[in-house]
Amino acid sequence: MQSVFQNLNSSLFPNTVAKAIFIFTSLATFFASLNYSGFCVRRFEYVNSEEKIKAVFQDWNQRSKFSIRVNGELKMLEREKKYDSFEQFRAQHPDCCEINPNKPIELPPPSFIDRVTGYYSGSVILLQFQERFLDKDGDVIIIDLEVANALQNCGEIKW
Repeated sequence: MQSVFQNLNSSLFPNTVAKAIFIFTSLATFFASLNYSGFCVRRFEYVNSEEKIKAVFQDWNQRSKFSIRVNGELKMLEREKKYDSFEQFRAQHPDCCEINPNKPIELPPPSFIDRVTGYYSGSVILLQFQERFLDKDGDVIIIDLEVANALQNCGEIKW
């Protein structure tokens, strides 16, 4: 009986190089599949929805000046005030956020390589809310904003 298994083993993998290639290919396919699904291999978990929204908020909140189209004209506006925390933002805008919204978003499509390497998680995060800006004269302008971004698998901003 042992000779049957030895023959099967030796005929399936005739040498050590073939075994190594098979193991490497299997592992690479396994991790590429995890990456494609949005799994964060570094943390060995999926990033939850709140973390995804928080990452996009923090990227947006660190800036204070924005080029925004107002009445068809592109203007450089400054926010009246930054948020002190993500919790403050969520308290003021409880229904602001969507993951993979069911509407067109102007972001570049993901490439297959970006997906299997984890550089693009496949998730688009959209924040919709009103924000107060100051124009060059110091007048307050209230604008309905849409902030959209994509994330890498471990929650880092892609663009």
